[in-house]
Amino acid sequence: MTFRNYFLIAYAIFTVYGAYGAVVRMRKLRAPRNYKGPVLTWAETPPPLFGFSGLRYEGGTSVAIFIHRLVVIAVGLAEGLLVFIRPMRPALVWGLAGFVVLPVLAMFVAVAGYQLGAALFFPLAERLGGDRHFAVSAEGILYLGQLFPWNAFRGFSLAAEGTAVRLWSGSFPGMVNMVLVPPPEKLPELLALLQRQLPDESASASGGFLTQAAFPALMAGICAPIALAAGLLFRAPAEAALAANGLLLYLLATVGGKGFMRLGFAGKARSAPLDESPVS
Repeated sequence: MTFRNYFLIAYAIFTVYGAYGAVVRMRKLRAPRNYKGPVLTWAETPPPLFGFSGLRYEGGTSVAIFIHRLVVIAVGLAEGLLVFIRPMRPALVWGLAGFVVLPVLAMFVAVAGYQLGAALFFPLAERLGGDRHFAVSAEGILYLGQLFPWNAFRGFSLAAEGTAVRLWSGSFPGMVNMVLVPPPEKLPELLALLQRQLPDESASASGGFLTQAAFPALMAGICAPIALAAGLLFRAPAEAALAANGLLLYLLATVGGKGFMRLGFAGKARSAPLDESPVS
């Protein structure tokens, strides 16, 4: 069995593991928690597996997330295609350096497979990850074990025929950084709480179409060169291309996760205070 075959096996195994890990991670993040001092709590059922609820509720933010996920999938697939079609130098050519180079390349291939699996199966993880548990306190929104303070939001507006609430980023104009879809009987209470904390409503919070297009445009501007680089790497030696693609995927993961949080919440989110009593 050649090293190419070992790399392909690692790629396939970690793609499956990435899909599994996406579901497990989502369920862990959404596990119910006993927060301190909530004045309103509710749980939301995830949207259907296939549908346009993200675009309906989040607008440009969902477009930006889709662009990011699409490029992650493209670069991840490019890594697998490189292993499959590009000839690699025999292990003996590397000599003693092969004991370092080949395991490092295998790591890059495994990371690419993991990121591909997580991106491909993220919609399924969204559906299988359990209910979304929200709470509102005097300090802000409590979600995923984090406290998002009121000053992380510019304002709010109603969406989807008044059944959902968009919260607009206080640090990146035009970005929806949270969507709340409480049960109908709890919506009036939520709106009353938001009106006391976030007086800017509707158009003044959203900033209009051009402002809302800024985040998708920024994401496209970041992701397009990465996608182009992944395509050009097919002209490079296989080993260099595999390593570079792995680094590109690491960059994309940073932009998609920590980068989104930094843009949308300006580092203001922090661990939520928890009540030590058991969750009911």
